Amino acid sequence: LGKSVYFVSISGNTISNIKAAQLVRAGISITRNPKSKLAHTCKNIMPLDYTDSGILTAGTVGFLASALTCISLVYDLKISGAKNLYESAKKNSDKVVMHNKVYFLGNQHTSQLQCTHLQN
Repeated sequence: LGKSVYFVSISGNTISNIKAAQLVRAGISITRNPKSKLAHTCKNIMPLDYTDSGILTAGTVGFLASALTCISLVYDLKISGAKNLYESAKKNSDKVVMHNKVYFLGNQHTSQLQCTHLQN
């Protein structure tokens, strides 16, 4: 039929994706881990290549990378200066003064809530 099935998993270890990919046998994995079981199960791999902060978060960078990859499949997407975004955000964050408060990051559209307790 000329249609493709894409499986998105940052780790490549999401069990439901692996089981579905085993049924399809010709899927395309979009993953950061090209050595994962999902990547080996699928016929083709679209590796996600991005730099994260090294700090465990709710997956915002990974989610954004996978969303942009999926969008790029159907739309000619060009992002200029993408490699400088993290450094720019880091420089700007250094200007923020932190106090002994609790910050909640998220909204009604997020599936996870991250709570960070910041101290002086």
